[in-house]
Amino acid sequence: MRAKVSRRELLRRALPLVLFAVLLLGCWRSEPVGSGSTEQSVVVNSSETRNVILVVLDTLRSANLSYNGYRWETSPRLDDFARQSVVFRNVASVGGNTTTSMAGLMSGRTPFHPFGDTWDPTHAHGMKRFYTRPDDKGLPPSLYTLAERFRDAGYRTAGLVTNVNVSNAFQFHQGFDSYELIRSGRRAGRAGTVVEKARDFLDRRKRGERFFLYLHFMDVHAPYDPPSGYKRCFGEARPLPPETGDKFRVWADRETPLARRRALLERMTYLYDCELLYLDTQLGVLFDHVDALGLGDSTVVAVFSDHGEQFLEHGGTLHHGSLYEEILDVPMMVRVPGVAPSPVDAMVRSFDLMPTLLELAGLNPAKDPLDAVSLRSHFGLPPLEERMEGNTTTSLSTFPRTWSFREGTHKLIRTQAKGKDAWELYDLATDPGEQNNLHASSAHAPLAARLEKGMRAAALRITRGPADPASSGVAAQPATVAPGSNAELDEDTRAQLKALGYIE
Repeated sequence: MRAKVSRRELLRRALPLVLFAVLLLGCWRSEPVGSGSTEQSVVVNSSETRNVILVVLDTLRSANLSYNGYRWETSPRLDDFARQSVVFRNVASVGGNTTTSMAGLMSGRTPFHPFGDTWDPTHAHGMKRFYTRPDDKGLPPSLYTLAERFRDAGYRTAGLVTNVNVSNAFQFHQGFDSYELIRSGRRAGRAGTVVEKARDFLDRRKRGERFFLYLHFMDVHAPYDPPSGYKRCFGEARPLPPETGDKFRVWADRETPLARRRALLERMTYLYDCELLYLDTQLGVLFDHVDALGLGDSTVVAVFSDHGEQFLEHGGTLHHGSLYEEILDVPMMVRVPGVAPSPVDAMVRSFDLMPTLLELAGLNPAKDPLDAVSLRSHFGLPPLEERMEGNTTTSLSTFPRTWSFREGTHKLIRTQAKGKDAWELYDLATDPGEQNNLHASSAHAPLAARLEKGMRAAALRITRGPADPASSGVAAQPATVAPGSNAELDEDTRAQLKALGYIE
């Protein structure tokens, strides 16, 4: 007869098997579930893996930052952050608004609007050539996103956003473990709320867990309504210009006569700057909290703007499709543990930040197709194995009915007006404000022809691929979103888009 074994003895015998099973599970990793790739696309360089915080300051123009020489102190905390960072001083945004710029940043692919294409919020992100289903919109599920790459490398991923254009409605939650659109009614949530939630995320993180945190602020976006306590933020040193009786809609309306807009210029600039000062204060709270938690030595913090804003430099306001420098010249600075702060004057594209963040975190985008290139060498770091850095001396930005192409300091703009093409050519080295159009000058005809050829070639590479033998002409690509598909957006999303000026 078999002797009865005690419960304690059973546990003692089973313990080695349990420990072996735990060890086996700890060594095993499942295949990544990134929708845009069937192979592991990020390789961990364990010697330098870092956390990443991506801070997007929607509609922030470079010209109004005090560290760029602005006449008012609008950004003391960002000034201090810049002194700790690698600061890119010559950044060309790949999009003139949030939709195109952020689609480029999150995918590493060039957003593209065929010239003369009509505006439709379902394919406003310039990504429709990647759509695979009639109901696709926003960020294509077929692409392997920045968040998916971090998640598949074992990072905890979280997004706190305030712009509906990067919400779940447009598929920007791909790859995030948690993703929240922060609203106050039908308006964007304030920076203080975003920072409070970000601090809570950082406080609750697991010890030793790597994370990617994406924060998207909308405070300097129209309608320029600073919070209580910031409506007269500069005090007596800079009095608030008096109310003219005109409403904000007069400033925003493209049909408003220029003289009426000019009467509002001082007031609107003042309110924009007060929004910036409030945002800057809240960013200081965030930066202090990161350092107080001891994360400064293990976390890359990138601050970037998706696009700028017009204040009548060329007669326009807000960011209604213009591709002048007040829209495309955006701030970008990255603080990296152990990397000395420095300025970078070479031109880069805004979406080049995508592979750069991966590599600064110790991850390798490997052989995945990207249009963006890593800027890792500007941080004094060698390229990661099997990753070649590309050429960023040219940049193509597109929007329905307007394109912009930069080659070094020369910039060509093609705009469709009343069914005809209008061309502009500028030398940004001598004319950074783009006031002297050189296109009609016979002396600059060869330069204009070369840039036009480069613009068309860049568009062809996007629409047809580099192997296509065609060398001239760019036909509008057929829309892959069914007519009337706007109805698929819920009423709240449509109301928020209307409030932002994206739909009528």
